[in-house]
Amino acid sequence: MKNGFTLIEIMITLVIIGLLASMAYPSYITYITHIRRHAGQIELFNLANKLEEHYMRKRTYKTADINLIQSIATQWYTFNIVQQTTTTYLLQATPKNFQAINDINCQSLTLNHQGKKNITNGPYGSPRWLAEQCWDIV
Repeated sequence: MKNGFTLIEIMITLVIIGLLASMAYPSYITYITHIRRHAGQIELFNLANKLEEHYMRKRTYKTADINLIQSIATQWYTFNIVQQTTTTYLLQATPKNFQAINDINCQSLTLNHQGKKNITNGPYGSPRWLAEQCWDIV
């Protein structure tokens, strides 16, 4: 009776582990991308709340500033006010780093003063999905 494993047994085990990992990794990346997009959406809502507070105090959106963002979402998104008037605003979250590479379906997220959620072109071109598909979690 021999002790230990044969080379064939070890190779079969490694092949099985490799197959399982190759099936699980894409699902993991999709999940992480989805969660990071959700964090970006939440931060857009937080910024919209800050703009509404500013509007209540000053009666204008025009002088509002979003330089005080302290969020984990800033690791994956750049947040900007792309349109800003006395009575309207448009916020945009543009993906960066791995989020930009992995989230080619949605690209940049936008939110306006009326609460309208949308998507627009981002670092890798036009989004592949509809806005409803990208904003389905919020």
